[in-house]
Amino acid sequence: MTTIIVTGAAGLVGRAVVARLARSHEVVALARRPSGSGSGARLVVADLADPAFIAALPSRADAVVHLAQAERYADFPHSVQDVLAVNVVALTKLLDWARKVGVQSFTHASTGGLYGRGARAFTEADPVRVEGPLSFYFHTKHCAELFAQEYARYFNVAALRPFFVYGPDQRAEMLLPRLAAAVREQRPVRLAGPYGMRLNPLHVEDMASAVETCLSVSGNYIFNVAGPDILSIREIAELLGAAVGRVPVFEQTKEVADADIIGDTSRLRERRWRPRIRLCEAAEEICNGL
Repeated sequence: MTTIIVTGAAGLVGRAVVARLARSHEVVALARRPSGSGSGARLVVADLADPAFIAALPSRADAVVHLAQAERYADFPHSVQDVLAVNVVALTKLLDWARKVGVQSFTHASTGGLYGRGARAFTEADPVRVEGPLSFYFHTKHCAELFAQEYARYFNVAALRPFFVYGPDQRAEMLLPRLAAAVREQRPVRLAGPYGMRLNPLHVEDMASAVETCLSVSGNYIFNVAGPDILSIREIAELLGAAVGRVPVFEQTKEVADADIIGDTSRLRERRWRPRIRLCEAAEEICNGL
């Protein structure tokens, strides 16, 4: 049986990945605090901000899935050390450990935010364009990609760039729960232009499926991961409103109307991955989690 290390196992993506992989693999789930997920994985409590976390790992593994995220990733400059510790230092320690124990596959979560915004879907060949209030966080994710690529001579490496992951019990400050709360409370949803930014949000189960796909990919790759539908903020709010029986209130801003964040997933689709869950099917799930 394949042994897989999963970091960030208590997070939104981590929970879904652990549950999926534990069906057919031995999973060692690293989490910052105890979790009663009942997923069938072996839980190891370890804080990746502490360099000593390596001592908690088993003596061998076949694959690593690095999903851990600094809790205050958006709190620049106060959380700089924590973000560096998890996104960069812990990643390099995991890479070195993986090389030493003969790991065959290393998959890690980056971000679709590395492209900035634009009027068309981004492909993996597009240049990195880091900007905005999360620029420090984005820089650490880009560094992580570059460092992981250096180890491609030792094992297969895949960096996943997800676009707006959502799912049950997601943190309230994330985009879709924020929109759902605004619609339910009849607070204005701000739009750039008449429709707002367009995006293709990704259900967490489809993200977990992408991680599983990467375990069998040979080589060194970056993959965009995004949902099946391109939707404007207005369309998303209307879907959420239908789920809770509310008509959204909109407020148009002076922002640029074509500043979209859309991921082209052709490269991962070539590996027979397909996003299965449409937002129209999951809107009620999002609203129920508030």
